[in-house]
Parts: sequence; structure tokens; C-alpha cells
Amino acid sequence: MSATTVFLPSARGLQWIVFLRLRRFVAWAAFLFAAFDTLLIIAASRAGATTQAVRQARGVVRMEYDPQQSFLLVGIGILMCMVLWHDDEPRRRAYFWTLPVNRFWHAAMKCAAGWIIVTGLAVGFVLNMMVMGSLLAALQHYPVVPHASLQAWHYLVPLVAGTVAYLFTTSIMLASDRPVAWLIGIPLTYLASRWTTQNFGYPRLYSMLESLWSGSHGMCALITGGLTQIGNYPATAPFSAWAGSVVVWSALALLAVAGAAQWRQRLT
Repeated sequence: MSATTVFLPSARGLQWIVFLRLRRFVAWAAFLFAAFDTLLIIAASRAGATTQAVRQARGVVRMEYDPQQSFLLVGIGILMCMVLWHDDEPRRRAYFWTLPVNRFWHAAMKCAAGWIIVTGLAVGFVLNMMVMGSLLAALQHYPVVPHASLQAWHYLVPLVAGTVAYLFTTSIMLASDRPVAWLIGIPLTYLASRWTTQNFGYPRLYSMLESLWSGSHGMCALITGGLTQIGNYPATAPFSAWAGSVVVWSALALLAVAGAAQWRQRLT
């Protein structure tokens, strides 16, 4: 065997490493969801024991799925990525030093293993919302009425939102020894640029910056599925608009991860 042989990292070994690093994060997330669900069930049980007139006067305890709740998955994706790569900065990355492992594929497979857990959390979140909505309705004796604007593809929004947030955060964690500074600095720079261009007479530049967030293919459309609330009337963007934002931001996120991994491999 040549001394220069480069091995691919073990997928099964990396999955186990990722699981061990994220087990506390996943356990805490499950605990918080279970605690919140328990409190709602207790409140719904008490409300269900009252008369219908009292329930109408006081209102009922509801839990309904809304794509705008995907902001929670964005936060989970960012936090989980930070936990995964914590104490594993680019200059002291935990590669398998006993063998000459391909570092690009090591980073890619570790990222993929973490994404599987993000997917599981997103699916669990959607299922929890659906089950809890039906359970609370049954406890309080009111019919479950689906949101009129919800379509089947809206249930994919949390998964995509969490994935894109996870991938962008991964690219920062791969490339920088100070990822927190970037995670704080990028949003602040964007907000400061919007404010500056709006108040100092750069309307075209402001429109470009604004479209990154609220445009038809902007980040907001990706995270919410284009479902926004205008007064009491929900306005739903078509599937094509959301699909376009998914293609744009997913491609950018994957390119960012690939570029960061390749750059770090050459640097080290």
C-alpha cells in the first residue's frame, strides 16, 4: 500500500461521532417540546371539563400548523450546527490523524450526518403540530378546521428552512475560526446597509437589498412558504415562487459549503 494513499472517512463512524456530539441538544429539544405539549394538554383538559358556553366565553387552547413557524427551525438549524462544530475550529479540526483522510469528504459527510438530524427534527415538529392540534380539539370538543390557505407543499417548508439555515451556518463554521462574529455580523451588516441606502438616497440599491429578504424569491418566502398575514386576510404565494426561492437559496448554500470545505482543505 502506498504511503500517499488517501482514505475516505468512515460514514458509519462519522454518524456515530455526530450523534454523540448532538445527543444532548436533541434531548433538550425533545424535552422542551414535550414540556410545552404537556402544559397545553393540561390547559385543554381543564377547558374541556367546562360547559360549551364557558369555552366560548374564555376561548379554547389551540395549536395549529403555520409555515411561519419555520423560523423556529431556522434557529434550531443554526444552533445545532454550532453545537456540531463547537471546539472544532478549522485550524484544529478533528480529522482521523491515524490515516491520511480526504478532508473535503470528511467535512461533507459530517455535514450530511448532521443534516439527517435536522430533517428528523423538522419532521417531528410538523407531526407534533398536527397531532397536538387534533388532540387539543378532541379534548375541548371542537372540530378541526384546516387552514384555508394551507396546501400540501406547505408542510415541507420547515424542512427546507432548517436545511438552508444549517448549510449556511456550516459554511461559516468550516471557513472561520470566529464563526459567532460572522453569524452576528452578516445580519447586522445587511440591516445597516438597508437603512443606509434607504435614508441616504440609493433607491435602486435599497430595492436590491430589500428583495433579498422580501422579494418573490427572497429568504422570507423560503422560510414562510410565502404565507403572510395582511390584516385578517392571508395572502398565499404560489408554489412556483416558493420553489424558485428553494432552488436559489439551496444552490447558494450548497456552493457556500463546498467552497468553504475546499478552501479549508487547501489552507490546511
